[in-house]
Amino acid sequence: MTAYVVPYTALISELGHHEDDRLSISTIISITWALGFLVGNTVHALFETLRESWGAVSAFQMILAGFSLIGCIAMLVPVFFLKEKKYALQLRTEGSVWSSVSKVFGQRNFRIFAGSDLFYWLSLTFIQSGVAYFVSILMGRPIGDATLFMMIGFLTSFLFYLPIMRLVKSLGKKPLMITAFLVFGVIFLVTSQYSSLGDSNVLFFGLAIASAFPLAVFGILPNAIIADIVYQSGESGVSHSGMFYAARNFTMKLGIALANLIFPSLLVFGKSTQDPTGVQMIALAAFFFCIIGLVIFLLYKPRKA
Repeated sequence: MTAYVVPYTALISELGHHEDDRLSISTIISITWALGFLVGNTVHALFETLRESWGAVSAFQMILAGFSLIGCIAMLVPVFFLKEKKYALQLRTEGSVWSSVSKVFGQRNFRIFAGSDLFYWLSLTFIQSGVAYFVSILMGRPIGDATLFMMIGFLTSFLFYLPIMRLVKSLGKKPLMITAFLVFGVIFLVTSQYSSLGDSNVLFFGLAIASAFPLAVFGILPNAIIADIVYQSGESGVSHSGMFYAARNFTMKLGIALANLIFPSLLVFGKSTQDPTGVQMIALAAFFFCIIGLVIFLLYKPRKA
């Protein structure tokens, strides 16, 4: 007998037997994640502000220490204040962890989604790691504008949340995901050639605003899609629902780890305004990751909830 503690966030499919409920919970999760991502990306503006008085190395060390302390406190909050018996279901299920994993990956739609999601996280991590290089080297702007770029994208993405929830009802999730992959890919492709397009505020702000739609889609729909897969899996859904989200988190971490391995490997080809080859290769690699993720997701076959 294997015991599982399944948090409510992993039971979107159980709490929401209706698609609207699953989508609403997924949207709330997306908002909190986006806000955290946005706060984290203020590091570029803070670095620009502090390095003049503290020096580049000291400024980076202080910012890193500050964000690490904030992150540590945030992670301790649920440890001490979350009432586990109230907000989590204690479940027991037959079989081992590995048998549960095999059942999860035995779902064709989940395998397709996980493969596509892996390449999405590769692309997204390239944005997070490379935005300072894109802005300062390819776009020829102050490094602090990297924070401005991400802030515009994420704040504008909130404007798409309600329209996306309405479009899901009329178009479904798959067309929106496909469109988001395409838009992300085009943004990376244009970014790779930005230096040859001329320094333009219109292009800078246009790319930032354009990123809002895919950020909103990828923020809301993946968790809702997993909930659909669990709900439609033909099983009770409760015993393995937590494992579906655990498996998704594994592919997410794998994508981030691979991106952190590939990213510096490409930078060695050139990371200066005189030789931006490596930075351009990073943007092009992210473009191809989006295309691969798109091709994989085209195989996904949604069913009615």
